[in-house]
Amino acid sequence: MTVGDKIRIARVSKGLSQAELSQKLGLGKTGERISQYENGARKPKEDLLQQLAKELDVSIDAISETSFDSTNKIMHALFELEQEHPLYLKKEKDGYAIVIKNDSRNFQSLMYGLDQWYMEKQKQPDPEEYKRWQLTYPAIPEENEWIECKKVEKMYVGLKSKKFTEDQPLKTLPEFLDVVARLIDSDIEVLCSEAHYTNPLMIWGVISFNTNDLLNAQDKEPFVDFLACCDQMTDLYDEKIAVSRHTFNDNVYVDYYFKHAAIIEAIRIFCQLARESEYWPMSQEEMEKSRKNRLEEFAEVVFE
Repeated sequence: MTVGDKIRIARVSKGLSQAELSQKLGLGKTGERISQYENGARKPKEDLLQQLAKELDVSIDAISETSFDSTNKIMHALFELEQEHPLYLKKEKDGYAIVIKNDSRNFQSLMYGLDQWYMEKQKQPDPEEYKRWQLTYPAIPEENEWIECKKVEKMYVGLKSKKFTEDQPLKTLPEFLDVVARLIDSDIEVLCSEAHYTNPLMIWGVISFNTNDLLNAQDKEPFVDFLACCDQMTDLYDEKIAVSRHTFNDNVYVDYYFKHAAIIEAIRIFCQLARESEYWPMSQEEMEKSRKNRLEEFAEVVFE
């Protein structure tokens, strides 16, 4: 893909005509210069590439020159990658996997980038949204989020649930909702929300946890049970769960996305209760009673 192709893709993604982009850059009103860049008749200099990236809200790397227009060029790019990062090929049933060893130079930074890419793919984004994500990467530094979530993962990875085991797995939705309620009542900050991707019909229920609270929790059992529930929903019942993270008011949160319709509806109820408690303070007993009554409709829901 040429530099011109990349400029055209970024411009279209931004919703600008050639003339509009030309005017923003002070290159005239007709868009002729932009047209020349896009069709390869002219090549923008480095300083203009910087201006283009700024006006198009993309990373300059997204519109800089690379070439993968032949198999040989792709192979030599992989050879170059092998020199920079120790890797090996692994043959799979449906093709080949490239495995990067953890003794590679800048391994942690590379893992961060790959982790971001993997999470974005998990969301099953609309093609246009996904292309925009690629063009703007890494528009917002999120390495601190990644580090905090890795701390949580390291702390909880070896802890086993006493309630949900191989012999006594999660079976009903009320069991899972009881775990969420225990977390809400604990010293861990829990946020419940909805997320819409690609269109209003694709809705996720989101449960987010303050990573600092998770790291400092006196009672870690509720979150251990939550993780066990997520693992069993995925492994035993093929439920779709995506994991992401975000920062709000300098706090890092780890986010769990659920597509199960009943879980989404239950999360809405948790959201309503949280909003109501802000305006009409309730005692713990009143909160538990209200929560129990509203979640009664899920009493018979089982995972299959």
